[in-house]
Amino acid sequence: MKPQNFALIVITIFGLASFAQGTEKKPTEETATTSEKVTDAAEKASEGIQDAAKKIGEQMGETATRRAASSMVVMGTFAPIDLVLPSKLGLSIGWITSPRSTLELEYLKGKIKPPLIDDLGEVSDTRLTLMRRSYFSSNSFNFSYGVSYIGFTGKVGDALLSRLTGGAIPEIELINVNSFGVEVGLGNRWIFGENITFGVDWFCWTQPIIVTKREAKFLDYVTNADDREKIDTAMKVLSYFPRFSVLKLQLGMTF
Repeated sequence: MKPQNFALIVITIFGLASFAQGTEKKPTEETATTSEKVTDAAEKASEGIQDAAKKIGEQMGETATRRAASSMVVMGTFAPIDLVLPSKLGLSIGWITSPRSTLELEYLKGKIKPPLIDDLGEVSDTRLTLMRRSYFSSNSFNFSYGVSYIGFTGKVGDALLSRLTGGAIPEIELINVNSFGVEVGLGNRWIFGENITFGVDWFCWTQPIIVTKREAKFLDYVTNADDREKIDTAMKVLSYFPRFSVLKLQLGMTF
């Protein structure tokens, strides 16, 4: 082999090797650049979230100050876990008497039509409470207590009503129980932003004490002694059955 040809072959091989090394390094460099961009974006997003959380925390820490500068609060209420009927909706209005106390009137109602039970119509559970909400030194944590009106109504379903009255009467209340009781609860309430107010009553207990009404017009159409006794027992239980509420959510405005 001639020296010139050997030298040409060596130069060609060296050139190909250098090109291969260059192509191998380029993706690695591009990958590193992409990874750095992703890391930077993640760090910026994390910093943004931390700043927002810090700002909201600072505003929530001003709850007592904002409450002292206000005179009224209006809030919508949702009680997903509530006895005797869940998913109650309601409204409350409060008068701020001092930075550590509000006087509130709260209305809650839940109703349901049990599916697949033609003999039972709509059932509703209503609660109207006048309460005092006292705040502890922790700014938002509060203890509430007051008096409540409790109303429970259960109507006879269309199928049973038709059998009893032949369709002559459009509606009969199966059970109607009204009572007064006391309520206590523990919760937190914060004011932030443009006086947006968010609260959670972690636990509330309403205990009926005085029964003002207990009737069942349905009994006028019942001749079976066992059925009459069952309905009477149900009314007695409902008359004093405690109402419990967990994670009652509130959202509104302070003025």
